[in-house]
Amino acid sequence: MHQASLSIDGEQYELSVDARESLWETMVYRLGLTGANIGCDRAQCGICNVVIDGRAMNSCAVLTARMRGSRVETVAG
Repeated sequence: MHQASLSIDGEQYELSVDARESLWETMVYRLGLTGANIGCDRAQCGICNVVIDGRAMNSCAVLTARMRGSRVETVAG
C-alpha cells in the first residue's frame, strides 16, 4: 500500500492505495465521486478525462499511488 495525497475539486484527501489502482478507481470506488466516467479503460477514448495540475489526462491511466500533492479537477468541480 502507498500513501497518496491529492485535492479533488477543492477537497483534500489522504489515502492508502494499492500500487496498481487508477485515479478513476480511487475517485469512484473509494471516494464515491462521479465527476469522471469510464469508457474504454485503455486511455483511448477520453471519457474519463480530468485536469491534473493544469494538464488534461485520462484518469484511467494515472496511478493514484504516484499522486503526491496533485490538484485534480473534474467536470463536477
